[in-house]
Amino acid sequence: MTGPIKAERIRAYATPLPAKSVALDHLLPIELGGATSTANLWPQNYRGLFNAHDKDRLEDYLHQAVCSGKMPLRAAQEAIATNWVKAYCDAKLGECPSNTQ
Repeated sequence: MTGPIKAERIRAYATPLPAKSVALDHLLPIELGGATSTANLWPQNYRGLFNAHDKDRLEDYLHQAVCSGKMPLRAAQEAIATNWVKAYCDAKLGECPSNTQ
């Protein structure tokens, strides 16, 4: 079942990577109120700059910020759903080239 869903999501996002090099991830993480639906899944590479591990780090950071009251849930959702790379760089969670802002 995962194979057909993965193939459909790769087509939906026009991902140029082969299916075996990507994993499905929740665009809006479940820990931030994201849906478990297929529409909330997107293909993400585990290698290279701004990969799935980096997004996971951002998800954890935003989750902690929301739970500690440092950030409203809606702001965290918007940050990760609109431009997670910018949110990652703004949070200074890793190295970011100057042109990623």
